[in-house]
Amino acid sequence: CLSYSVSMAVKLLCIGVLGFLLDTFANLGYIHGDLGTGTALLKTDVLMANLATVVIYKKKLYTSDWIGTLVMLAGVLLVLGVRFDALALNWYDLFFIASALCVTANAFVIKAAQDKLHVDTDVIAYYNNLVVLILFFASSLATGALPKLSEIGAKNLWWVAILGGLAQTLIYFFYYRNLKTHEVWTVKLYLLLMPVLSCFIGVSLLGEEMSAGKAAGIAVVLAGAAVILLRERLNKTEVRDAD
Repeated sequence: CLSYSVSMAVKLLCIGVLGFLLDTFANLGYIHGDLGTGTALLKTDVLMANLATVVIYKKKLYTSDWIGTLVMLAGVLLVLGVRFDALALNWYDLFFIASALCVTANAFVIKAAQDKLHVDTDVIAYYNNLVVLILFFASSLATGALPKLSEIGAKNLWWVAILGGLAQTLIYFFYYRNLKTHEVWTVKLYLLLMPVLSCFIGVSLLGEEMSAGKAAGIAVVLAGAAVILLRERLNKTEVRDAD
């Protein structure tokens, strides 16, 4: 019982620390790096999840899974308007890669806590929030950023913070529950549909323009998703041989 409690505490702490680091690294990258480059590099967490699934967890991914992954990634970059000819790399971009690594590791640690230790999804979310809050509070004190919160109040931006908190809560609700019932690499892939949803919201509610590039990107993402959805049919011969 003691070893179980210790193992659970270590995993919950690790989840919180990784949650803090993934945001910290991404923010550092965006402060010093290029927006387009950062957007592209942060999406490499999908490829990292695929590689970890195959190399570390020894699970089989079909050729169609890799093709679907790459197609979806290409579509997302089109939707986001990332221009490869304008990408500029510098050493600060390593922060984006570090953030992607933390996102990937965090997903697998959460999955392990759910499957092996049977930790409730909401408990993981509560402890994650608590650890991240404590770490960001401590880092804000250490860097002198905490007094700047008054500037947010002066600009009446508290409603933005509240909306962000609500969005974060919904992320925990859906993301953690999907990790409990699906493989990490699958959950990561379907998170790539979020830029498509954001694009539709921007066009319908914010008056953004649906360009030809965005429309093409949406079509490419959906095509890649279809390949993943049809993986069993596309690989039925391999599935039958494995059985």
